[in-house]
Amino acid sequence: METFDKIDRYIIISKLGQGGMSTVYRAIDPDTQSEVAIKLLRETLHDDDGLRARFTQEASLLAKLRHPAIIPLLDYGEVNGRLYFVMPYMPSGSLRDWLEEGVPPFAKTAAIIAQVAAALDEAHRHGIIHRDIKPHNIMLNDNGDVYLTDFGVARLIDRDNPEQTVTLIGTPEYMAPEQVLEGQLSPQTDIYQLGVVLYQLLTGKRPFEGPTHTIMTQHLSTPVPSVEAQNPLLPAGCDAIVRRAMAKQPADRYQTASELAHALTQAAAQPTPHPAATAATPHAPRSTANRRRRWLPAVGLALTLILAALFALNGFRLPGGNPRGNRNNPPPLNEAATQVLTELIEDVPTEDKEAPLVPAPDAPAAAPAESAVMTVPTGDNGTETAVNPDPNNPPPANNGRSNQPPPPPPPPRNNNNPPPPPRNNQP
Repeated sequence: METFDKIDRYIIISKLGQGGMSTVYRAIDPDTQSEVAIKLLRETLHDDDGLRARFTQEASLLAKLRHPAIIPLLDYGEVNGRLYFVMPYMPSGSLRDWLEEGVPPFAKTAAIIAQVAAALDEAHRHGIIHRDIKPHNIMLNDNGDVYLTDFGVARLIDRDNPEQTVTLIGTPEYMAPEQVLEGQLSPQTDIYQLGVVLYQLLTGKRPFEGPTHTIMTQHLSTPVPSVEAQNPLLPAGCDAIVRRAMAKQPADRYQTASELAHALTQAAAQPTPHPAATAATPHAPRSTANRRRRWLPAVGLALTLILAALFALNGFRLPGGNPRGNRNNPPPLNEAATQVLTELIEDVPTEDKEAPLVPAPDAPAAAPAESAVMTVPTGDNGTETAVNPDPNNPPPANNGRSNQPPPPPPPPRNNNNPPPPPRNNQP
């Protein structure tokens, strides 16, 4: 592993990465005290005339292409027989690094594609096809500004021979169909690759995965998967944009990269047609006591209303047969009333019941409703008397005041029943 303290006048800080043709270092320019990135041709390749020509071409193209979204060339030279050129250092890394943190917001995606598209259109105006558009070759600074880099495999279009063919060069995951077929290249080749990058920005993954030969076959014949199905937060129209950019035939793609960017900007202004796919926030389970407190008031109110209605419908009679004071002598509940009450109680959730409806085996059975003793006011002096609704069961010994309030007054009597005769107040 080779190490350097300096390359020409530049002081090496660290190694940033290595590719098939070159190694990139982070360094300091002592003249400006600024950080730079130096791309140095690998030692094993410095005698390869073909690679030296490609390296020299990249430096030449960077010097020729002056655009805010294309990485600028700061310096170029040769040291110990090895070519190098100097570019600004981008501390924020590449778009590939950004994608490792997740899918960016749609507005940010549209801004990135717009800047790369402007850079590509500038290159295409100079007759240059990049041929290797991918996240690794898109750099970002601390402000989020985008720079297209790595023109090492770029090719100048031979305008005198538009039917030229080329050797298979590029990254398989981002290759256009005509690259796979080693056919004629055009600006639409870069647009297809930009469509693959767009797909990755919208979904977090590439459209085609697998072994190299499988990926190449998919680029040739497999329809592009839906981005909207994979990311429901996307606005309508994203599927159509990606599929046009990645059309199998170059003539079916956007004519310029900026046309693709414009379509994406228009989509960003559209409302999202899908509900936000946010994960539900887990809530702590409510305690049984909380559920019980929530149910009991409603159950109590329902029981009170049903009892009042049943008493009114059945009518009350005193043991002596005198049809006076329904509230003083309710008859036993009929079977229908009992069934209604039973069903209502059974509807209460199991965990909300305060006590079992059936007493435990060792506990004495509760007195039936028919044997209940009611304490009601009788006479004019305000005294209270215990009244037993069921003469067959004697009342309990306790004749004191009841702790229960009197039941609510019954609703108006049904018109089909005659009103009771007036009470005689004479002794």
